[in-house]
Amino acid sequence: MYKKRGVTLDLEGCPSSPYEIVRAHLVAERGGYMRDYVQDERGEIWKIGFDKIKF
Repeated sequence: MYKKRGVTLDLEGCPSSPYEIVRAHLVAERGGYMRDYVQDERGEIWKIGFDKIKF
């Protein structure tokens, strides 16, 4: 869905595929990932970043 709309996905600051992001979520130990939605001036999402957080 996002890819069709031109939204890029980043994992820890690096461009990534949806598969890479899902895999990182599945193998994350003692932590998780926080989403960061980046919008343009019209409020359209153009990038979603996933940053690891530790519990």
